[in-house]
Amino acid sequence: MGKTKSRANGDGDVFPRKNKAGKITSYRGAYVGPDGKRRYVSGKTKTGAREALAAARADAAGGVVLDAGKLTVAEYLEGWLSDCLGPLVSSGKMEHSTFVRYQGIVENHISPPSAGRSSRTWAVPKSAGSTARRVRSYPPGPLTTSMSPYRKP
Repeated sequence: MGKTKSRANGDGDVFPRKNKAGKITSYRGAYVGPDGKRRYVSGKTKTGAREALAAARADAAGGVVLDAGKLTVAEYLEGWLSDCLGPLVSSGKMEHSTFVRYQGIVENHISPPSAGRSSRTWAVPKSAGSTARRVRSYPPGPLTTSMSPYRKP
């Protein structure tokens, strides 16, 4: 009689990753997430990769899936502001003014423009301490003038 399987499909151990010369550079392990996709973790040593694989499987069993493929920077930073920095402000470990400054940076520079503002016109400060002026943006591509040497006759 043959040996019975000790692991299910997708429950493999870690395997070495090699460079072009055949030298082992790190170890990699795979697991199947709750969404059915195969996910990978890696570690510098075999024990480090096994620990990372065990932690990732435990997180996947608890419903935590770290998939940054469709996560934008703006979404990540908004979650960081509300989930990480919000409790710090409420517990008094961070000043409220620091939180407001970070929130303003995310809203003004990272998040997409609001629906009420045209994407063709942006407010740009003239110089330090002065009021903002309106600047018209040009369409992408080269600017052509009547004196351009690349203009078609």
